[in-house]
Amino acid sequence: MFDPVRIARLDMLTRAAGILAALICLAAPLYSHVTIDYSGTEVPILAFVAMVTISVVYSRWRDAPRLAAAAAMTADLIGFALVLGPLSYVAVAMNRPSAAPSIAAMDHFIGFDWLNYAPVLTNYFPEGERILWVAYSSMVPQLGTLVLLFAVLNRHGWMRILVNGFCLMALLAISISWLLPAVDADVHFGTLVVARNETGWSTPMLRVEHFLNLRDRFLTQIPVMESTGLVTFPSFHTMCGVLFAVCFAQFSWAKWPAVVLNGLLIAATPVEGGHYLADVIAGLALSTAVLSAMFVYVRAPEIRPAPTWIPA
Repeated sequence: MFDPVRIARLDMLTRAAGILAALICLAAPLYSHVTIDYSGTEVPILAFVAMVTISVVYSRWRDAPRLAAAAAMTADLIGFALVLGPLSYVAVAMNRPSAAPSIAAMDHFIGFDWLNYAPVLTNYFPEGERILWVAYSSMVPQLGTLVLLFAVLNRHGWMRILVNGFCLMALLAISISWLLPAVDADVHFGTLVVARNETGWSTPMLRVEHFLNLRDRFLTQIPVMESTGLVTFPSFHTMCGVLFAVCFAQFSWAKWPAVVLNGLLIAATPVEGGHYLADVIAGLALSTAVLSAMFVYVRAPEIRPAPTWIPA
């Protein structure tokens, strides 16, 4: 189904983009007010080096392609985990003009009332918010489950689609959020309590607190091991929901449960993630575009018989 050569090229593209993102983070002190705090990264860095070593050894000298592929996938996920969070902080620290009013205006234009979205859900479903919270929190467990399934069942092509899709979508979302930074909708509409004093902003939501303190230069060190995604537009949770649903669809027993779970995950993003509806729509459009481009590129060419008019 997938062309292994093109899968390998897609891997190289994704890793090159990850290296570029790492360099951008390392160079942050040269063009912004933030530096990177690498405290506590020793263990994941050692794990990354170990996985790269295992992948190289077992692909070139031990002839164990399944183990090599699993190690390479693990190395990719560890490496991007160390880069993506800090990169989203660097994007916010660039302090471009806020896009929150424009994004809220888009919601208003399409008739979406953010303030009444959660109450309507909870009125119809008394346990609705709890269900949405569980669905919204399922992103990491879903990723881990898919990684395990594809590795155990030797679905190498799908394993690389999952990892490359996850990493490329994250990089795309962070890039757009740099161009169009926006505070969470619950802050914009005044439903989340925030307070500012001489030391900075304080709020119950860590991601909001970090976002506001980065914007106002109260936060100058990015903690790699404590960083959380600061992307509002587009919704990365929505992009992952589409990716996970497509990947789980490869198993007949998981297809419809995954559709339901990820439908709830996407529905939860305005409530649990503080997203605008425009974030969700953008996430749906971009994830569909990224996946479509990936599938077109890596799909193995069809083998057709030679035309009869060509001499043997």
